[in-house]
Order: sequence, then C-alpha cells, then structure tokens
Amino acid sequence: MDSRNTLLLAQILHSNGVLTVDQLKIAQDADVNVWIYRLGHHKSNQLNGEPIEGIATKDDLVELFERELSEWEVSTSEELANKAYFKRIEELEAKISSNQEEFTRLLS
Repeated sequence: MDSRNTLLLAQILHSNGVLTVDQLKIAQDADVNVWIYRLGHHKSNQLNGEPIEGIATKDDLVELFERELSEWEVSTSEELANKAYFKRIEELEAKISSNQEEFTRLLS
C-alpha cells in the first residue's frame, strides 16, 4: 500500500481511538464498517486512481492494519501515521523538485 493510503488508514483508526490491533479487534462492528467505507471511498483515492480494495470485513481490516504496522516497523496507529506522514512529505518534495527541474529544462 502506498504512503498516502497508509496515512489514511492510520488517521482513520487513530482519530477513532484505535491505537493497537487489540483495540481494533474489540471495536464495534458498526464502527468498523464505517471506517472500512471511509477507507474505500475517501476522496484521496480518486486522486491516484488506486482505491484500497479487498477490505470488506473487520478481519480484513485487522489483517491490513497488522501488515502495515509490521511493514513500517511500528506498534500503534499514531506511530504509523507519523512515519507515513513524513514519508509522504518526502515523496511530495521529490515530486516538486522533479517538476521544478523539468520546468527549468523546458524554459531553457
């Protein structure tokens, strides 16, 4: 999953008080269904054309959260959000720099 979607996942969970996998596992199903909907239908997914798919149940969301925590080597949604945020900033800065270089080249 790219950093934008990882950040979205972390923000949804963290803003709803879910810091750990254990907290997600005991969350109310109705709440989890709302989070899954938000994850799959967030406007940021329209920007990159890569919606988060295959997340239909609490078990799917738990598995995704566990995988992201492991991949990013963190243990909470807050830590995940922080790491993903800074990674996303790096990506955007690199893209801006590349676009500036291309613009400069085109003007030459």
